[in-house]
This record gives sequence, C-alpha cells and structure tokens, in this order.
Amino acid sequence: MKKFVICSLFLGGLLSSCSKEDLSSSQNDPMVSFMIQNNEVEDFLDDFYPEDYIFGDIVEIDSIDYRITEVIVGDDELARGYIVQEMSSGAFLYFLDVDRDSHISTSYDNVLDSEHVFDDIDEQPMYAATNGFDVIGFLNGDYEDPTEWHGRPFWGTGYTYGPCNPATQTRVQYSQHYVLWIKNGPAQVANPMVPC
Repeated sequence: MKKFVICSLFLGGLLSSCSKEDLSSSQNDPMVSFMIQNNEVEDFLDDFYPEDYIFGDIVEIDSIDYRITEVIVGDDELARGYIVQEMSSGAFLYFLDVDRDSHISTSYDNVLDSEHVFDDIDEQPMYAATNGFDVIGFLNGDYEDPTEWHGRPFWGTGYTYGPCNPATQTRVQYSQHYVLWIKNGPAQVANPMVPC
C-alpha cells in the first residue's frame, strides 16, 4: 500500500500545514526539508518558465522514496508543473508540465535526459477524469480513474495487449507513456505480432 503525505507549503514566510495520511518516517522531518533542495531544479524551472512561479502542495510516496511538488506559474490557480525528487537525497528525477491553454503536456526524465511532448491532451480520457491532469488531486484520490491505475509504471513506458487472433496465435502489443501513474499520450503499436 502506498503511503502519502500531503503538505501545503507557503514559501513567503516558511509557514506550512500538513495533513498526513498513513503517517510515515518523514513525519519527523522539519518542514524546511520539503523545500526544493538543489539548484538543478531551480535552474531547470527558470529555463522552462519565463514567468514567475511558486511551489504548492507536496505529496510524498514512501514506497518509492519520491516527493512530488506542485509548481504554480504566474496567476494560475491550478498547478501547471510537477517536480519529482528522491526524498532521501533531494535528487531531481522527473518533471511534468501541463499547459491547459494549449492542451500540450511536456514530460522530462532528468535521469535519462529525455523529453516527451503530447498535443491535444484534452482529448485523453484521463485529462477529463483528473481535472486536467491535476496530479496532486489524482494521488490524493480526489478523482476516479476510468481504469485501475495500480500496477502501472510510475514513469516511462508500459505495455498492453490486444485480443489474441486464433488464426495466427498472435496479438498486438501497445506501448503507453505514463507520468506519475497517469496515461500520457495515445497508445502506440509497439509490435503487431506478439505470440499469445
């Protein structure tokens, strides 16, 4: 079972409030440790967003040692960006930007230095089901996933299969890009003839 710690962080006065679900070992950490801990993240965000930004809510996922922090850009009310860091070290792992005006998502894997950009994200079922890829709300259980999300990759490629063709005893393998357990982008044919 995944354990989440949901916190609100107001950077101006370093005031914070937390509501903890399934208290974890992080409960003894000072709130300052929830701050973005390295210049690499700030440099990345400064390059990515020309506007001012602040950090919003935080979710910690103890089972995989990840901290997800909202990035609220300009006058937006919903977070536009999400930074994923390793909790124990503060290492910058992943980034997701959800541009709800142009309906484009940009995901960046800092470990592999790879980027995926998807257009028309408003046409994906998960976009509507999660109030426009509201990641913190999704992880907090505020939205119902149209399909069960447990067992999906946290980040990267997952595979699904079409029905078995009895004549050839093969089926189509599809690849799906995932960010933060959310399907991001359309499924692609990875292999048209996989044995059943």
